[in-house]
Amino acid sequence: MAIIEEIAGDEDQQDSSLRTGNNIQSLMEALRIPEEWARQEWETDEATVMSLALWKVKAANILLQLKSMPLDNLANKPVFIMAVAAFDGDDKFSSPECPPLSKAALERFKPYVNSDIVREVLLEGIKPLFQYNPHNRVNLSTGRILPRPAGGLSATQDMFEDQQWKTKGIGSWNVLRWCIRQLPAEDFESVWPLVVPPLMTLVDDFDPPFKIRGIDISHDLLQKLDASLLKRTGLDTLLSASYSGALTFQKSPETPRILTTTVPAFLSLIEKTSQPESEECFERTCGLLVAAVISGAWTYGGNEPLTMEASVQVLPQLIRALGLGSARFLKALVPQLSDMLVTKPALKPNPRIQILSANSLSTLMRVCQPRIGFWKYRILDPLLRSWVQLKEQSSVSQLDAELLQAALQELAHAFMHAVPSLTRVCKQRITSSL
Repeated sequence: MAIIEEIAGDEDQQDSSLRTGNNIQSLMEALRIPEEWARQEWETDEATVMSLALWKVKAANILLQLKSMPLDNLANKPVFIMAVAAFDGDDKFSSPECPPLSKAALERFKPYVNSDIVREVLLEGIKPLFQYNPHNRVNLSTGRILPRPAGGLSATQDMFEDQQWKTKGIGSWNVLRWCIRQLPAEDFESVWPLVVPPLMTLVDDFDPPFKIRGIDISHDLLQKLDASLLKRTGLDTLLSASYSGALTFQKSPETPRILTTTVPAFLSLIEKTSQPESEECFERTCGLLVAAVISGAWTYGGNEPLTMEASVQVLPQLIRALGLGSARFLKALVPQLSDMLVTKPALKPNPRIQILSANSLSTLMRVCQPRIGFWKYRILDPLLRSWVQLKEQSSVSQLDAELLQAALQELAHAFMHAVPSLTRVCKQRITSSL
């Protein structure tokens, strides 16, 4: 009798595992993202808007179930990853609850993940979606740069036609990023032809939101690679050209996000592929500062507050990368940053830009301290006027006022440290109200 009970118990356990597996399979089918999300006109159709809103709630509930279901006997692991990892990002098809739920489910699944499964996801899930829109500068068999564009320059347009990865592979960019994050550095060369073609298709897409996603994913990739692999495969050349091209998007609603995404990625690429403190590294970083900020955002986005805000948000990173070499640009940086400290007459105060400008100017003064003396009055006057405005303004929220006050105090301390000769004369005037 004991033997019979043991066998029955095993059969019950197998039946339970089978039911669980079938249930997970049905849930993954229900997670399939509707193609309506890829259509621009969905936002104008009330019935579609309602249907998709209900689907988002359903997707969050499914992810919540997967978060607690046993995954050890899951048969098709790559399909599970494709379904769940698609929600691990900030997308319209995903509710705010979905990314953390997706992360939680994937984290529980991590003990069963290895390089072979990641390769399977790339081979069976990602590659079929992107193979119909090959990048004309990438060899699909090796993932290396081609000596010349495949099909000639006119073939570039082919990459943008009938992009199935946008309709049948919604969320595939999140899956690609997940794969990149799971792979150890030593395994990338073996999956290079599976990673680089879809990545470059994203980075060079004509649609800024997808371009931003691609640049963000490429930044993740750069964190894991050494300069040798980047140079041997030509990915450094491809990314450098792509990042430079992205910085020409100066009249797009996505320009602020392009700036804040591209500049850190470009800096990582320069640091990876140039000798530290070399002339090449310095000149490339100078070129980035000019293209992104001085000749880019400040030339074309002067009337766009969000673009100007993004420019001063990334500026401290560029200044620190250049070090004392930033002194080359004091003539352009000091007047612009100083002017942005002060609210112009008849304009609404923008404490966010003032705070970021003060932070950038503080960084500049600390890095270029030996050269700041020449600009002392050009900095001091706007600093004091900004402080007076802050004390007189009532339209700024208490939180913004406190943050701006802290930024101006830091700027005042940086100024006194950079210009000690003036400190004896005006120290009491600056610090009396701090």
